[in-house]
Amino acid sequence: MIKKLLPLLLLILIGCSEPEPIDSEMLVKRDGFYYKKNTNEVYSGPVFNNDGKNSKGYIKKGKLHGRMEVYHSNGQLEFEVTFNNGKRDGPSKSYYDNGQLEQEGTYKDDKEDGPFKSYNDNGQLRSEGNYKDGELDGLLKLYHENGQLEQYGLYKDGEFHGPFKFYYENGQLGQEITYKDGEPDGTWKYYYENGQLEKEITYKDGEKNGPSKS
Repeated sequence: MIKKLLPLLLLILIGCSEPEPIDSEMLVKRDGFYYKKNTNEVYSGPVFNNDGKNSKGYIKKGKLHGRMEVYHSNGQLEFEVTFNNGKRDGPSKSYYDNGQLEQEGTYKDDKEDGPFKSYNDNGQLRSEGNYKDGELDGLLKLYHENGQLEQYGLYKDGEFHGPFKFYYENGQLGQEITYKDGEPDGTWKYYYENGQLEKEITYKDGEKNGPSKS
């Protein structure tokens, strides 16, 4: 009885198995969907591309779905991103050709959304911040190559909004400025690298308000 069932089970497994990956050159995109060339058949299954940058991913009912990977010419992973029904949705990472992580973040409905970080090719943190619906939103920090904080400031809906500070590589404060809804606002202060005040400029509604002080 078991021997009789084995051929039947094998046929079922073959019928349910994943189709062989096909080259993206064999597909054409029409109205947002991928079709097999010269047909009206919406494609579903794994896909790859070896023209220039090697890549592999998956298409479900004509749209990118699941994890996609793209590789550097030396074979190292360049970036990985997750798709949902044709849109980037989920974690995303990019890498230098030495394998070091370059940037990491998340997407929602094809837009950056949530915390992100970027790195130099030696692994040193370069920047960290937050996106909301594809726009910078919240605190953004940038760092010098020596690891010292270079600048930090606040964003709101993609625009400068609130205090910003800039620092020299030795950690000394270089500038402290403020914005309101993307426009300069309040007193801006500039400092020499030795910490001495260089000058002050006051703004209101994006325009200079009074003479500069030095």
